[in-house]
Amino acid sequence: MPTGFALNTDPVDRLLKRYEIRNIKAPLTDGLEQAGHAIVRDAIEVSPTVPIDLSGRKGSTRGALRRSWSVHVDPQGRFVAVSFNMPYAARWHETEEDIQWTEPTAGAKYLEFKLARFRTKYMGIVGNVLSEGLR
Repeated sequence: MPTGFALNTDPVDRLLKRYEIRNIKAPLTDGLEQAGHAIVRDAIEVSPTVPIDLSGRKGSTRGALRRSWSVHVDPQGRFVAVSFNMPYAARWHETEEDIQWTEPTAGAKYLEFKLARFRTKYMGIVGNVLSEGLR
């Protein structure tokens, strides 16, 4: 089961409707995509990182989870979904076990912590791209 997060832009959409801004779909979806890629980069580079592998796990492809990421932007520009798509991704993300990861910076909640910690950064990416696209 994949793990992932969606960045909901409903509050921004309501604000934009109030000011009746038109032609925002392209820059908004571009901004959401860039924010999604920033989330992936942070999940892989900032602790707790996406695990590479479990210590001593046999038969796994080293780094497969890190390579399984995807970024999907809703065509209407309402949200971006970021996920890591391996059968064990949800279990590793949600685990509370004391696991011996092969990478010392790896750990559970590798997406959740990033979204909570860097929410302003991700919304800023969307806002900056949207602002540039409307000039």
